[in-house]
Amino acid sequence: MLRLLILFTMFSASAFASNTKPYWIWDLTVMPPAFRKPDFNLSATDSKQGLEFWTEEKINLEPGVLGKVVEAFTVKTPAGSIHPDQGIAAILTKIFGAPLLPPSQDPTAKVLFAAIPPYINKKGQKFGFDGFFNVYDQWLEADAVKENQHSNQENIIYLNALQALDSPYMLGVLSHEFTHLLTYGKQGTQVSLDPWLNELLGESGMQICGYFTDRGHVLSYLADTSRPVAINNYQLHYGALSLFAEFLIQKGGIESLSQLSAQGSLGLDAFQKIYSETFFSLFSDYVEWLFGDQKAELISKFDLNGLIKPKLLNFPVKLYPTSIVFIDGEVNQANLKINLVEPASEPCLKGDGNLRTHYFSRFKATAIWMEGILGCQFEIK
Repeated sequence: MLRLLILFTMFSASAFASNTKPYWIWDLTVMPPAFRKPDFNLSATDSKQGLEFWTEEKINLEPGVLGKVVEAFTVKTPAGSIHPDQGIAAILTKIFGAPLLPPSQDPTAKVLFAAIPPYINKKGQKFGFDGFFNVYDQWLEADAVKENQHSNQENIIYLNALQALDSPYMLGVLSHEFTHLLTYGKQGTQVSLDPWLNELLGESGMQICGYFTDRGHVLSYLADTSRPVAINNYQLHYGALSLFAEFLIQKGGIESLSQLSAQGSLGLDAFQKIYSETFFSLFSDYVEWLFGDQKAELISKFDLNGLIKPKLLNFPVKLYPTSIVFIDGEVNQANLKINLVEPASEPCLKGDGNLRTHYFSRFKATAIWMEGILGCQFEIK
């Protein structure tokens, strides 16, 4: 507490009166998103760790709220963290390494608290971000403009100051987005990891720091595991990725995620190098890990309120590689027929899909999943 008191004496508003800077930020109230460039004020800093916190001028953060966010990022994390006596930044930087130098050549990592109101469509539905990492900030502005984007040319993550920033959920978002910053570009290119793998690492960052706050997504996934774990389109599901990240941590240790970040450009082949078995062999292990017996620790971490039970479906069923469906009773795999759902992409038409099954006596049901090219859909009957 003494450290925080000293920090806030240092971070008085008058001390930072001249530390104001404009930053590009997405305007999500229109689609496609536009840009605005408001002024931000420096609110806090940790020079030892190379961290700064900036607040949009029109946002009035309560000192207590700012203090809790700074404390979580720089000093301590919850009891479920691998190092409760350390902040988010120190924990994740040790695992994933420091972020790459941006075009500005300034290694400082900055957290921007910005007003990010959602887009509201004609039906009144809201679509917005709790926070984000913008890969274009790692580009030169001239290059970003060619893509109809803008770059702040610095190491930045953004948090939506219209949310309760000091809530466990938003501190989890802070961990998630900081992981994106740390893992970006470690493959030596300007291209991010596959979206599902990128988001899996983001979810792992939250959980490593003790924020098992995507409980709603996890419950949603467990209610329907036909949603695939690995897919690179709109069907990407954070609950599936949270649980698969937890499985990988238990399978290969936290250090395996660091290796996955560095070698992720290899796609599914990276899993063979890191875990000494193919991705789909690992996925079979995951199915048995998740449903094989009651996971008291997992249930406790995500507050799942009891036994993990699968949803039972009837034939025919449609699924993607890494989808899992359950059929009542014991199913004879030899009696099943597989058809590719069309229209299908050329890789799907040329590729093969392998059917896998496993009978779980505790549920008196058979799990069915597919191996094959990610994104291809199959019908089983």
